[in-house]
Amino acid sequence: MALGDTIRQKEVDAVASFVEAVGELDLEPFFGKDEQFSTSGSAEHKVIFRLGDRFHFRSALISFRRIWMPTEPSHWKTVTQILTRPGVPREILAQASSHAQLIEQYVSRPDPYLDKEIDGTRIIDLWLNTVFAHGGIEGRNKRADFETLSDKYGQGRFEYAFRLLIKWTGEMFQLLSKNAAKPALEVFRNELSLQPSFRIGAAFGTKRKEVTKEGELIIRQASSEHFSEETFEQRFQRILKRPPFDNL
Repeated sequence: MALGDTIRQKEVDAVASFVEAVGELDLEPFFGKDEQFSTSGSAEHKVIFRLGDRFHFRSALISFRRIWMPTEPSHWKTVTQILTRPGVPREILAQASSHAQLIEQYVSRPDPYLDKEIDGTRIIDLWLNTVFAHGGIEGRNKRADFETLSDKYGQGRFEYAFRLLIKWTGEMFQLLSKNAAKPALEVFRNELSLQPSFRIGAAFGTKRKEVTKEGELIIRQASSEHFSEETFEQRFQRILKRPPFDNL
């Protein structure tokens, strides 16, 4: 069966949406080399979990969710099925199949930081659907289930397991995009004259300062570079920097 018999504009857009979402992951500090992940202590002593910035993590979850949720066109399984259809070049098909198998094996195994009762998919679904993107009042994933597991394993261990799952799975999404999805878009364009119906890019920009194609300057200045334990003096100085107090 020829490639043109299985690939249409809808499939091209799905692969492009996946590539765009992964491109956003590439920009997230959470997926950078400086992200902190470590534990210390033992069963006899209190364990210390060292994790990265909470704002960086929540930001990374936005793009991760686009790739994880089955209802999204950029869902990784949907894209993998497209990349393994008849007519797709063998090297792309092999890469897509290999990465998909690794992801499936990883998220379906019992989580090593918890126990055999729960796998990675369940952990991710609970966090995304009960405390991040949804309230967990209706549906399969309930807030009560989330709190039961958090109480059972401890908040630190439960969050640590979730973060590691997102980190590793996200890195596999990045490899799937680099080795299969992006090359597939090139094939679709060269062999089928099919291109995404939208421009792939970072909608929220990539730099703190950048000049638009219209010649306008955008400055993205963080407003959350403070922390809950800041001193009175630190809070005072932060408040003084707010626009209403420019003339003081």
